[in-house]
Amino acid sequence: MSAATLLKGVDRARPVATRFVAAAREAVRHICATGAAAAFVGPMDSGKSFAAEVALELDCPGPVIRWSVPTRGMTEYAFLANLATAVSGVKQDGTFNELLDAGGHAFSDHEGVLVVETAENLNRNMTDLLRHLRREAGPASALLLIGRPDAQTAVLQLGRAITREVTFEALKGDELLVAVRRLHPFLEAAPQDLLEFVDANYGKGLLGDWMNFASDAVPYCNKTGRPLDKQAALHIFALRGRAVTGKPRRGRHAA
Repeated sequence: MSAATLLKGVDRARPVATRFVAAAREAVRHICATGAAAAFVGPMDSGKSFAAEVALELDCPGPVIRWSVPTRGMTEYAFLANLATAVSGVKQDGTFNELLDAGGHAFSDHEGVLVVETAENLNRNMTDLLRHLRREAGPASALLLIGRPDAQTAVLQLGRAITREVTFEALKGDELLVAVRRLHPFLEAAPQDLLEFVDANYGKGLLGDWMNFASDAVPYCNKTGRPLDKQAALHIFALRGRAVTGKPRRGRHAA
């Protein structure tokens, strides 16, 4: 996984590995080897999609198809038509049974991973259809669900079909500091109290928010020739519409 994928267009950006990335890689290796299903579940910006990208690039030898569930209110027909089109690469229509056959054939022919994002929008009818299509396809096609905490409902509905689950959460304490400092040399050189100040008011322990902050802060510091300090951080807060509301968490092992 290239550092540029983390911080697009930012010089000297570096890849970051956390325990969640390590778990994601193990899960992807497993489903690619066995044709099983996995789920990455956690809050927005907790690094689910980033970890998936790292794992799929490094550990998935086959093709990857990405599809997002647009809305929980989709009809079974619309869900099946959209999914079959995404997997086959060809627009699918016809009767419901024709779509079911087309979807089954598409899954059988796809020897890779289907990534379903916004999995929190999956309802019971959708998970039943997914289970049916995967049963028809056999072990060739792996499935990766990525969603917010509400996606846990879909995970429970799929039951034993999900053989690996990674639950993402905000980083804290030393784990947060190590990950943030690894993002870029500017952050590596920043004092701990500044990183705690940024986390309290912007990052909130979420890798996605920290990447957003760094993608603005590094070019700003390069342009102005100033180090990353509190004034630079406040400037980025203003650009992003963030008010200073939180106090830095004291101590290296703050909860």
